[in-house]
Amino acid sequence: MGKSQLINGATPGEGHGHDQHKPSLITDVARLANVSTATVSRVLNTPEVVAPATAERVREAMSELRYRPNIFAKGLVSRTSRVLGIIMPDFMGEFYTQLLQSADTVAREHGYHVVVTSDTRLGSADAVQSLPLNFLDGIIALLTFPDRKLTKSLVDLNMPMVLIDTEEGVPGIDRVRIENEPGARQAAMHLLDSVAPADCFHVGGPASNFDAKDRAKAFGDVLRER
Repeated sequence: MGKSQLINGATPGEGHGHDQHKPSLITDVARLANVSTATVSRVLNTPEVVAPATAERVREAMSELRYRPNIFAKGLVSRTSRVLGIIMPDFMGEFYTQLLQSADTVAREHGYHVVVTSDTRLGSADAVQSLPLNFLDGIIALLTFPDRKLTKSLVDLNMPMVLIDTEEGVPGIDRVRIENEPGARQAAMHLLDSVAPADCFHVGGPASNFDAKDRAKAFGDVLRER
């Protein structure tokens, strides 16, 4: 079957009993392609088991109706949503925005989507509960400041997880940390190539931030070594 033709200048989907002001449903696709909803589902999830001509007809119907699969509904069937939750301290600062952008890029490259929440905006406990936990395949959590309550809430979820920039490790959970000491030492040594130790000053971050403390210590160690 070829592509459905437009009738009397109708827009895609008109003439097929579909309200253009509402999102297309899988039943609309099935009706237009003259197949069952199960066949449409197979085209979306296991296209290799569908006859090529039938699969093409279904794809044409999806394109004409501008149908977009509901990833959450799809997750109920496949038991995998391909959605990752990201918990961040806040949305301010270049570090967080670059990290979020990179995480989103890599997730999309692997067929995943991300949802994001901020623990400083909602409070640590609420940050976890604000995510659609029943539909997540995993969580990425940035714990720049020590937060035992948030860490416990995450561990209790018992789902795949990666902790980023956290001072304390958690058994059974992968952790990614910044190499603060070697980076700070390299910066200090580069500075000392042109400035006397007595003229060097270190401007650090919050005293409660372990990254800031590690960098300050490494900077001071290099000055004392000189």
